Amino acid sequence: MKVGAIIAAAGEGKRFITESDDPKKQFAELGGEPLFLRSARSFLESPFIDETVVAVPTGDVEKCNQLLGKGSNGNILAIPGGEQRQESVVTACSQIRERVGVVVIHDAARPFLQGEWIKKTVELTGTYDGAIVAIPASDTLKVSDNGLINRTMDRSTVWQAQTPQTFDVGILDKAFEHSLTHGMEATDEAQLVETVGGRIAIVEGSSFNIKITTRNDLTLAEAILSIEVYLSLIHI
Repeated sequence: MKVGAIIAAAGEGKRFITESDDPKKQFAELGGEPLFLRSARSFLESPFIDETVVAVPTGDVEKCNQLLGKGSNGNILAIPGGEQRQESVVTACSQIRERVGVVVIHDAARPFLQGEWIKKTVELTGTYDGAIVAIPASDTLKVSDNGLINRTMDRSTVWQAQTPQTFDVGILDKAFEHSLTHGMEATDEAQLVETVGGRIAIVEGSSFNIKITTRNDLTLAEAILSIEVYLSLIHI
């Protein structure tokens, strides 16, 4: 069974751009390479991924394909994404759904993707409808109403969803169709699959698997990268 990957990299990143000359978030550099390219490299290096589609801003497709072409073997392609993340993922999935049985979806803004997460989520999708990377909630969680605390949640059952998120292509198609019919917009694909009764397993991720949304997040990512480089050196 072939496995396809989708990288969502078409967002405008409005909270990231603070100056007129700031690059789009997906092109901001971390460790000397654009964010989207770091994620793409993880999939290119994975023995579990057969092909990858990267959904990018319409005006940046040619630029992205040129960057992706360096060092790839032709099994990765940038395509125009949509105005919303969900639309981008649906469009990207339509490019590969006839050739793969499993789809791995990842945010380009999460640059610390581990190959082990790809492996584990793909393997679990053979048993369940899908599997996602998530971390247990560590803070006390409050539900508010008009600025006042309504109640405290039991965090022992709460997980913070991350990516990659991996699904059987059949259940993913069903979820996309259901969302289109009911006008549903979700913040991740797992939410869509939940609505059609999908059984989704959890693979524990890492607090280092951050999503870069603001410039401060990029500063944090640079610090994490420095730690990773240091740890790799002392283990040589």
